Formats: sequence, structure tokens, C-alpha cells
Amino acid sequence: LQLESNLPRSDLLEVADSVGVDGTSPEVLRKKGAVIRRVTPREGYGLGLVRRPSYLPDGYAADAMLLSSSPRGAKLLAYYRRSLTEYEASTIRITHDASVSELPPSSEEFVNVSLNGTIARWSVERSELEWIDGRIYRAVAVPGWDIDTALRIAESLR
Repeated sequence: LQLESNLPRSDLLEVADSVGVDGTSPEVLRKKGAVIRRVTPREGYGLGLVRRPSYLPDGYAADAMLLSSSPRGAKLLAYYRRSLTEYEASTIRITHDASVSELPPSSEEFVNVSLNGTIARWSVERSELEWIDGRIYRAVAVPGWDIDTALRIAESLR
């Protein structure tokens, strides 16, 4: 059984508890040599891998973060949502990945843009801007938004 909702996690757990099915929500997942765990935004920002955006569209705030650690490096996915919004359709995701040192090849068509002195690539198909920042892969996915919004968020990651 899987439940999805735009409710805050505490409310979702309360609803899940009322369903009458025994189960657990694992604190840590182990997959292919990686350890994946949920961290609070405070913990995530404290890692030094993540840069807090100083710009997000109105009403958006950090909602959840997933930290993946493997021998190759750490990866953090930060999810930003508005309250009472669709679950995935309008979630902004910022990826910080120290295990990737170059942009992966792809058959997609990209638009190259200048971002803080480096070249980033915009995927119209995925509504995602991605670039290498020093030795860290970063990406800003903005479903339902445009390249200008993605650039503004990316430029605010200082």
C-alpha cells in the first residue's frame, strides 16, 4: 500500500495510521551500495553540499530532502512546495550531487545558457536547468515554470 498526498508529513502519517494496515516507513534505505535517508531542511542545509536558494516563487518553501551517500560521493535532493498544491506537478526540485563531475550525455535537445560565468543547459522536455558548479552537479527542475524561473532560482544559489 502506498499513500501520496500534498498534506504535511505529520498529517499524512496520521491518515496512514487510520487505514488499518500494519506497515512501516523506513528511516534508511540501502540500495546498490548507497544509503538513502530523509533529512530535515535544517540538516540538509548544514551539510555544506546544499546552497539555500534566496529566490523561490511566492509561497514555495523547503518541504523535504533526501540524502544519498555512496562511495562515489553524496547527493541531496531538495523539494520545494507550496502548501495545498498538487503533489508532483508543481514541485520544484534542486539536486546537488558530488558524485557527478560532468553533465551526462543525452539525446535530448538542450538550450545552452550562461549562468554565473559557466554554461548551463536547459531541457525543455524536463523543465530542468543543469550545470557543473566546481566539482558538484547541480540541477533545478521547475515543472510548470519556464527557463527564466529556473535561471532565477539557480542564480540565487549562493
